[in-house]
Amino acid sequence: MTNRFFAAGRKKLVYLNNSNSYSAQRKRKGFISAMKAHGVTPDESNFIHISSDVNDVNEIRDLVAQSIPADCDGVIAAEDILAIGVLKYAKQKKISVPRDLFISGYNNSNISLCCDPELTTVDNKLKKICVHSVNNLMSVFAGDESIPNQTLFSADIVERETTKF
Repeated sequence: MTNRFFAAGRKKLVYLNNSNSYSAQRKRKGFISAMKAHGVTPDESNFIHISSDVNDVNEIRDLVAQSIPADCDGVIAAEDILAIGVLKYAKQKKISVPRDLFISGYNNSNISLCCDPELTTVDNKLKKICVHSVNNLMSVFAGDESIPNQTLFSADIVERETTKF
């Protein structure tokens, strides 16, 4: 996602998260790697962390308002709910999305379709992963020893109205 933001001309990006989970750390690492690949050395202004206790989009909006750099032109959120908080911030400040600010989320949850404009997000194929995991678990219970140690699933970027690639 970060590469797509840069390719679309975005220059001042922020990674927004609310967790230090393995998944959140991998997303952050990918963000940092893409920033460096585009000649940008990330600093603290490129990161906003919100407590995992905060789940209200208006509270997220208010916390983003306190932390986001004035020259930010793209926010990559680790969860769709966080991205919706950024979208509410942009609407409150009358920032044009996507003209002046790109916003993306992660998980392709139903709320990504319930906002205006609809949210660009990463589809991590959660349903497919769950079905695969249950099938593997059932095979293990049945005594099948040929289950792979690792299976990789590719995520897809679902572009909607909060970006323009």
